[in-house]
Amino acid sequence: MHTDILQDEVILLRQQNAELKQQLESLQKSNSANLPGKYDQILEWIAQGKPLPVILDALALLIESQSTLEVYCCFLLLDEDGRRLRHGAAPSLPAAYNALIDGIEIGPAVGSCGTAAYHKACIIVEEIATDPLWTNFRDLALSYGLQSCWSCPILGAEGQVLATFAMYHPFCCTPTQTDRELIFKTSYLARIAIERHQAELILRRANEQLELSVTERTMQLQATVNRLEQEICDRQQAEAALQSSQSELLALFHAMQDVILVLDAEGKYLKIAPTSMPLLYRPAPELLGKTVHEVFPTVTADYFLNVIQQALADQKLIRVEYQIPVGEQEIWFEASIAPLSTNTVIWVAKDSTERRQAEEDLKRSEARFRSYFDLPLIGIAITSPERGWVSVNDQACEMLGYSREELLQRTWSELTHPEDLILDLELFQQMLTGEINQYSLEKRYFRKDGQMIYASLAIGCSRQSNGTVDYVVALMQDITDRKLAEMSLRESEQQLRAQAKREKLLNRLIRNIRSSLNFDTVLSIALQEVQLFLKVNRCYFAWYNSQAERSSWEIVQDVHDADLKSLKEILGITAIAPLSMDWFQQEVVQIADVRTDLKTIADAKLQNFFSCC
Repeated sequence: MHTDILQDEVILLRQQNAELKQQLESLQKSNSANLPGKYDQILEWIAQGKPLPVILDALALLIESQSTLEVYCCFLLLDEDGRRLRHGAAPSLPAAYNALIDGIEIGPAVGSCGTAAYHKACIIVEEIATDPLWTNFRDLALSYGLQSCWSCPILGAEGQVLATFAMYHPFCCTPTQTDRELIFKTSYLARIAIERHQAELILRRANEQLELSVTERTMQLQATVNRLEQEICDRQQAEAALQSSQSELLALFHAMQDVILVLDAEGKYLKIAPTSMPLLYRPAPELLGKTVHEVFPTVTADYFLNVIQQALADQKLIRVEYQIPVGEQEIWFEASIAPLSTNTVIWVAKDSTERRQAEEDLKRSEARFRSYFDLPLIGIAITSPERGWVSVNDQACEMLGYSREELLQRTWSELTHPEDLILDLELFQQMLTGEINQYSLEKRYFRKDGQMIYASLAIGCSRQSNGTVDYVVALMQDITDRKLAEMSLRESEQQLRAQAKREKLLNRLIRNIRSSLNFDTVLSIALQEVQLFLKVNRCYFAWYNSQAERSSWEIVQDVHDADLKSLKEILGITAIAPLSMDWFQQEVVQIADVRTDLKTIADAKLQNFFSCC
């Protein structure tokens, strides 16, 4: 619509331009005999479309050249807002003056030009110095030597003010008839030039607007084309994605193990998804369009219809379990029925036979475990991964001397002997981290009465689906009597072995004494036997000499390894006697290796003695 209006305005301007050309040609023909050659030239410039400032300057200079008096011509153009006059041409006036009056606002007393434009009438001011129209501009004009000013409005074809034409004089005067004719002719030519100029401006602006509109329209059309192309591309991609999605959905349906049905409020089969066809009560073509009463026995059909109507009435999801024969098997189904609309539901059912069987097996297993748990043959405890008691049987309570309530408030690590706790915790941690699933050990517990008991444990765990331990089962048996019997037996065996060794030693000593009456030989053999019996590197016999200058023990016989020297050779009697005195105050001294065990001897004298050995 906007483009059509601009085109109409362009056509109208072109028509006006043609009319102006005709007027110029007519004026040129009628006045050709009277106008000087320069008028013809100005008319040609107007017809050729010369710039308006050039034409107005030429007109002003032409009038100034034809006047018999000194005159300065000035053209002021009315602004588009119709309120202000703008400089058009004034080739003989000072440039400073032209700049100062440029943009003056028209009014009833605004000099000659502003008043002429305001009243649309010629204003003749013979003396600027006294005329009231020049009150606000008098000093300005007089400062540039301007004494009088005649101004006429240049009116358009429709009577609107286009501009003003003024003639300034450096003296006071009034226009003659010749001056009035010049003003009329000049105003007429200026009107033609200005209207042509305005027409060209309007035409140029219209063309610019038209080009802008065409550009904008082209851009809009291009944007529309781009948008359509994008929409086509998007639609193609959407169709491809939809096709892919449909293929994926169909593949998903084929892979699903659930039966998916759509039924109405009467129980009629409306749709059957292509999923898990072997689980359908009948083939899909035999079900579509039929009601549940046409397919199932009355009791089953009534149950299904009641579920459908309840889901529609409540507009909520309902979950049910039921069993129906499919082929030659009885299949348990777990179904979810949800409303699709006020009159239809979607029925999604999956085979839950294995789960039901697993639940039944679990119940039987739990029943068996409970029967074992309650037997008074062995202690059974269930504990958490945090080592707290979760459940214990009566036998476990009796073993530990606590009531069931008391045990549930404790952890098994609190009752375990500290020497046995480290190994137990290490194995328990390995089970928690998944390194092992079970372990067994023997350890000691402290009963509530403070008594310590021995127990044999077999420990296993049950894990969750993510591998973490859910709970731990411990089987405990009191083996205190057996442990005490074993320790008693070991002590008896050790005593018997020691007694047998002593008897063997005595027997050998007796045989050696009988075979030799030499005291030194008998003593040496006895010390060797003792050395072997005690498994030491050195053995010596000393007596207490009370007759000596200083009473003390003295070494009589020394038996040692081949690489050890005699104590007498190393220390002498004076060094050995006081040392042996202190040493023999101890009951038994056994040194496995005097060359390497010096750091274990606390007595300084003994360290000094053996370091010399």
